[in-house]
Amino acid sequence: MFEKLQEIFVHKTNTERRFYGIAPQKLQNIRKVKSYSMSDEVYDMQNIFEELVLNELNIHKISAEKFVQDLIPLSQRKIENYLLNKPLKLDNKMLPAFRNYLLREYYPTMLERYSYEMLHFIKEDSESSLNFLNFFDGGEVEFNEKKYKKPTLKVESLALKNPLEVKEYYISLITKEEEIEEYLYNIFVQLNISDEWNTYFGLRGHFTRVFSFISKHDNLLDDQTHKELISQHEKYLNIEKEIKTVQESIRKVMGVKLTPVK
Repeated sequence: MFEKLQEIFVHKTNTERRFYGIAPQKLQNIRKVKSYSMSDEVYDMQNIFEELVLNELNIHKISAEKFVQDLIPLSQRKIENYLLNKPLKLDNKMLPAFRNYLLREYYPTMLERYSYEMLHFIKEDSESSLNFLNFFDGGEVEFNEKKYKKPTLKVESLALKNPLEVKEYYISLITKEEEIEEYLYNIFVQLNISDEWNTYFGLRGHFTRVFSFISKHDNLLDDQTHKELISQHEKYLNIEKEIKTVQESIRKVMGVKLTPVK
């Protein structure tokens, strides 16, 4: 199963990649079909990722071992099924080639979605999420009488050496964000605009929107509160930076190819 990641494309030369013997340039021409636009493609790929996250590759319900095994074959199958129902003239050779081409094109985006889901998993269920993350401990795992080396989940820039440390550090970041949330809500109360809280905090990028909204009432804040607000905003930016660093490390291990042990 793990060889599937390498089968997404094969090398013809050091500079040219081919998919089932078909050059990428030829596969790109498929995208010129007017009846299936680029926006249609993006929309379909987003739907595919979402369906996998919620169903077959739901990390809340399956083990990390199964996730790693099924990530590529299930993604390939899902993409192919979508393509079969689109107005594209793909023969038996072009279909798997274009399927793998799309998978490779959208693979980073797909892993981004899974890593984002993993962060939610840690926040919602610390113990179960750790069971999943512990798969990425750098040890060995055996499949079909073959041994493979697993990657290690770590964040060197934050001195986090293993899955447990990564999980606990992320939870500490969430705790700090909750403290900032409480601080900001108290500012809303102080400004007598608490009725606006759910409007701004319930939106995507809520912290940024809340800070921006408060800044419009900056003239109502005393100097000390103003300084504290600036400090809280800087703290928030640092937390967001570290969360992205943690997420990137999770994204990498979730998509890495396990290497055979010789």
